[in-house]
Amino acid sequence: MGEIRGEIQRLTEELIERQELDGTWRFCFENGISIDACTIILFRTLNNDKEDLIRQLHDRILAAQEPEGCWRWYHDDKEGHLSATVEAYYALLYSGYSKPEDEPIQRAKRYPGPGRHWARRKPAHQSHSGRHRTERLADLLIAHPHRNPAIA
Repeated sequence: MGEIRGEIQRLTEELIERQELDGTWRFCFENGISIDACTIILFRTLNNDKEDLIRQLHDRILAAQEPEGCWRWYHDDKEGHLSATVEAYYALLYSGYSKPEDEPIQRAKRYPGPGRHWARRKPAHQSHSGRHRTERLADLLIAHPHRNPAIA
């Protein structure tokens, strides 16, 4: 029993040492919204009925949006990332809890600035080789609007 208590004490001390000044812990798996976005897309694609979780993930993604409309991969990034923004945008719409006319969606659509927005109505008709996964995801979701009434 002494070994178990000793190990519990050691792990407790390690957790306390790793705690940030603001009371949080930041570990490597806490990196941006990508996992949340992919989870929403996966659950909706599989018709999974975990509505409470989907809503929580939606709200967490929305809360991480920067004022200029983008999302960042890491909390300490100096600039937003287009890939993270596209993933967040489509996950929010695919969740069904955000609509295309919602202000946060419109801000994301305008990122990275005037005349440079990335959202388009028709998928690109080019080879998928060498294209970034975000472009492929955007094309897939636009090409199959029947799978998501929010972007039809």
